[in-house]
Amino acid sequence: MTPAQHLLLIVTSLGGLGVLTSYYICFIKLLTPQNYIHHDFWVDMPISYRYTAVIFQILAIFGFLRLFVYLLSHTPSSGILSYINSHTIWIILLLFLVSSIIWPFAVYTKNTSLVVISLITAAISCILLLAGCVEAKVPLDVMLSAFVLCIVCVLQDAIMWNASYIMQHKNNHSK
Repeated sequence: MTPAQHLLLIVTSLGGLGVLTSYYICFIKLLTPQNYIHHDFWVDMPISYRYTAVIFQILAIFGFLRLFVYLLSHTPSSGILSYINSHTIWIILLLFLVSSIIWPFAVYTKNTSLVVISLITAAISCILLLAGCVEAKVPLDVMLSAFVLCIVCVLQDAIMWNASYIMQHKNNHSK
């Protein structure tokens, strides 16, 4: 493993543990545990959307893991993921993971700006990962893994969930 790949392993492992810990703290310790589909964090999204979202979330978990394993064993030689001596990869992943750690705490503390910004930051990070995969001409399964991750982070979280959250926030403050 190269030094850049070691750094990638450390950043992603610690960041992934941080994401799991933040979700555990917010969903289990701070809030009354609820059935995932009926949890308050869905902010009034219709149940049918939630079931579809969960399917894509599961696929995105596997997609993220596949992408991570690929990046650990292959350093792209072209495109955005090859810039700055391969440090671009871990910087993008760090942005993605830190914003993912911030999100549940921001929702819990009702910090609307931070909620929205954290999801948009995660979405931009995923877009950069997907673009980098396309530029580097990674194998199809790796590109599809990044693509599914983008479906969840960009379309589902940054657009659909943020729209529901902002509307709920607006309605709660207009009463």
